[in-house]
Order: sequence, then structure tokens, then C-alpha cells
Amino acid sequence: MDSLCTACTALSNSVRSGSEHPKWKGGVKKTRGYVYVLIPRTDPLFPMAVKRYKNQGVVAEHRLVVARSIGRPLRPDEVVHHINGTKDDNRRENLRLLTKQSHHSALVMQETQDRVRNLEVRVTMLEAENTALKASLQEVGDSDTSPELNLRRYNTLGDLPDKQVEGIVHAP
Repeated sequence: MDSLCTACTALSNSVRSGSEHPKWKGGVKKTRGYVYVLIPRTDPLFPMAVKRYKNQGVVAEHRLVVARSIGRPLRPDEVVHHINGTKDDNRRENLRLLTKQSHHSALVMQETQDRVRNLEVRVTMLEAENTALKASLQEVGDSDTSPELNLRRYNTLGDLPDKQVEGIVHAP
């Protein structure tokens, strides 16, 4: 590039745009995890440009992918949902077209299903632990009646230090 003074460089950059501009990055921009692309004014999907960059033709790539696949611009009340939750994974099979209302319902339903699944796993683990503790209790109850030994055996989670177990006084 020619060596220009600051004022001339600024003027030169303002005249050049798109691929001619020195800061051109291929027309792709990433913001908050989403990918945005630059499309020409002649593109039939140009009206879908983000309001802030309406005159420049900046469009969210995930919306562009779905619009191209259905052959029409998306309406403002339509939302493109990333099925796997990865905002920059804009493969068509990962994108689902929904209305704003159904998108919100789908997200609430997904969160509820995830929470139920996590709670089911937790209940299963607690039931297994409970069964093991009951078996331990029965085993200890059958073999020994010494309260100190029983406390030591039940202290499997390390709740009480051995000194505390030894110092416990039991009423007759």
C-alpha cells in the first residue's frame, strides 16, 4: 500500500468500500456468538438486513440460510432456532423456523425437560445410595452391637472425625 498521511488515509478509506476497503474481512462478522454476512443490494433477501445496518445489507447468517432454503424473506415475527444451541452452527439441519411465540414455548419446554431429566438422575442416585446405606445398616446391626463401632462404620462420608466418634458417650 502507498504511504499516505493520516488525513489522506482516512479520505482514501472512506471512498473505498466492501472488498476495496483495507479492513475488509470477507463480508463476515461475528457478534454475540451469531454470524452476520454482507449481501449485495441486488439480492432478493436484502430487505432482511438488520435494522442497524439496513443500508449496508448485513444479515444474520442463520436467517439467510433458512430464507434461501424456503425461497422467501423471513417475516419479522419469524425466529430461527439453533437446535443444538450453538449460535454459529448455521447448517440447515441445525436450524428450525418458528414464530416468536412458539420459539418461546419451545425454549420453556426444553428447559423443563432438561430439569426433569436432571432430577430423575439425581433421584436414581439417591435411591441407590439409600439402598446401600440400608444394606450397610442391616449388616452392622446383625454383626455387632457396639455403638462406637457402628458410628465408625456409618461415618463413611467422613462427617465425623474419629476423635469425635471415640469421645461420644452413650447412655446405658
